[in-house]
Amino acid sequence: MIGTNGKNNRMSNNPILFLVGSEYPISQLIEQTKNETNFKIISFDIDTHKKLLSIGLEHEISDNYLSETDIEQIQHTVYHFGKWYEDSNIKEYFIYENVNTAQLFHEQFNFLSPFVKTLYEIANITKRFPTSNFFASSQKFQFLKIFSDRGVEIKNDERTDLEFPHDKVRYNLKIGNRYFLFLIPRKYYLGIKKISEYFLNAFFSFNKNIPKTKDITLLVEFHTIRFKQLFLQSKGKSQLVSYSRRRPSIWNSESLSIFRRSNTKIMNSYLLNKSESKFTSRKLEFINKFNNFWRDDFPNEYFSIDGKSFWHILKPILYDMLSSRLDEAITEIELVRNMFNTYRIKSVVILSEVGMTEIIVSSIAKSCGVPISLLQVGYHWDTPEANELNVAQTVYPARSDKFLVWGKISEKDAIVNGAMEPNNVVVIGSPRFDGLFKTNNLSEDYVLFAVTGPRYSVRDLKVETYLNHENAIQEICKTVSKLGKKLIIKLHPGPSEENISRMVKKINPDFEVITSGDIFPLIKSCSVMITTRLSTAIVEAQIIEKPVIYVPIFDERYGTPEMFKSNSCVISSINSFESDLKKILNDTSFRQKIIGLANDFIQNYLTNQNKASKELLKFLHKV
Repeated sequence: MIGTNGKNNRMSNNPILFLVGSEYPISQLIEQTKNETNFKIISFDIDTHKKLLSIGLEHEISDNYLSETDIEQIQHTVYHFGKWYEDSNIKEYFIYENVNTAQLFHEQFNFLSPFVKTLYEIANITKRFPTSNFFASSQKFQFLKIFSDRGVEIKNDERTDLEFPHDKVRYNLKIGNRYFLFLIPRKYYLGIKKISEYFLNAFFSFNKNIPKTKDITLLVEFHTIRFKQLFLQSKGKSQLVSYSRRRPSIWNSESLSIFRRSNTKIMNSYLLNKSESKFTSRKLEFINKFNNFWRDDFPNEYFSIDGKSFWHILKPILYDMLSSRLDEAITEIELVRNMFNTYRIKSVVILSEVGMTEIIVSSIAKSCGVPISLLQVGYHWDTPEANELNVAQTVYPARSDKFLVWGKISEKDAIVNGAMEPNNVVVIGSPRFDGLFKTNNLSEDYVLFAVTGPRYSVRDLKVETYLNHENAIQEICKTVSKLGKKLIIKLHPGPSEENISRMVKKINPDFEVITSGDIFPLIKSCSVMITTRLSTAIVEAQIIEKPVIYVPIFDERYGTPEMFKSNSCVISSINSFESDLKKILNDTSFRQKIIGLANDFIQNYLTNQNKASKELLKFLHKV
């Protein structure tokens, strides 16, 4: 129990329970509990917990009502319902031009973890207090009604709209030595992107002269600068074409220069006009089918746990999520369909199977018999314990014909843990790292801290996880400050990442927090990189011989990846961090030992170093 004095332990078995989340009016809660003696307040999220602590209201946290078995079961349940669109009775309502439109929003489905976690918590709370009366607001009251008829709904006049990932785009602006974070609504960002693409192509003609009689290899959502060598080496019998809808292909002078020196073309919407009459007819037919899904009763049975349906709560959330972006999805599908009808697309290369553009392109490519290759994009947990996670995140391909991996370790992981056929796994190397092996390191004048906060796994949603994360950041900042070192913190660029600038500045106002952009330029100039999560940034640091300290503060439970088995990182703890950091900074022989072990790991992990782009182009020419 958090913040209690033991009084509640002597309560009777039917106290009044207040189920409090961020939407519960705290002023009303204070009034309700003022004259009560036998009650419990249960908070359901980190912000509510902090708010109640700040005003001195004794409370428990909802995590206390989950066992370890519950947490494992909830995570399995989240993985199961996360693929709801694959159910044979459901997907027929969402198919448009061979694309499952419901799947296009897979990345937006992160709300499911807290949704299911809260559902289980309230189920357990009502079992523990079957004769108690409950007060709850909003969604928690809807959950409560599934399990108990003793609830009272607390109204809140302030409406809290659910925001989905990628509804806003992070933009970081540096003025002097200060960084400012802006969240731009996605529709405005896409408008700006479209205008910029129009003018860039009008001036430089990157989208002109794409041959309609020559084979095309389509690179989907490739980051121009990260894959610089691939773009620059794109010559041969197959024309490389970049197709990026989420991010622009050109956004600064470096990306512009790459295309000016490259043979790669840019495909955009201006080249893909559609037939309005056929489009309108198909769209109306599909929307009819789409609307019928929400009128049917069978989702009640599918969206249920132990015979208790939660469809009536999930339905409006899903409907809002899908219907608000349906026009955009249909337009994107029509563009891709027209592209495949107009050009001779020989093969497709994607970096992910969960992004909207990638799903649309690969679905239509599959229907046209065009081979699809999934190129490994990052480092992941290469352990059997992480199999369910990796499958849920589509680390291993489900739709692609070939998996193009970085080396023998990834090949073994895909075959053994991913259960892939050996002939469908091709060792290519990593084109995104071409050129890094000859990088000239700059002056090592600061410590770099790569911060990735709690994500959307069930364990990450626990209040304890958030508190441990905040404590780790504070302790690491205090230690670096104590040693008189400059610190730069690079936040993960995800839209849900918390901006910790205020907390960091309280410890040392000279520390910098960078909220967006690529981490690699920062790695080049650091003396050591610190991370609390497994990350591709570790590989980047090791390639250019920067030592890495890994402080595992999250309850991952995914086994030990090959990177850590190799001892190529200093695996530390909050208690030993100061001594480990001092050793890396001051003990030359120890520092060189860690760099040497990292070199050995990179040699084993990455094949075709600085030549992966050539290997990929060779492979694509043979497809």
